[in-house]
Amino acid sequence: MGAWPISTGLAALGAAALSLAQRRLSTPVRALRRRAISVTGQIRYRDGSTEPISAAALIAVPEGALRLLWLAALLIGGSVLVARWL
Repeated sequence: MGAWPISTGLAALGAAALSLAQRRLSTPVRALRRRAISVTGQIRYRDGSTEPISAAALIAVPEGALRLLWLAALLIGGSVLVARWL
């Protein structure tokens, strides 16, 4: 008894999509950490308020998404194993 070719293909596509998402999130963060000397500037909103831009602020959102991606991959893998053996 083996895996069905369609389900195996879909699993491979899902793994590739997770890998691509991880790469798209991590590449700019890595470049900022390794090559940037400083980050300066501010965001001006329509209501007139401003918010400073910092390296930490630019890194925080992609890193949070990366943390969620590894957790999602772990939960998906675990659920597949549980579904297979239960």
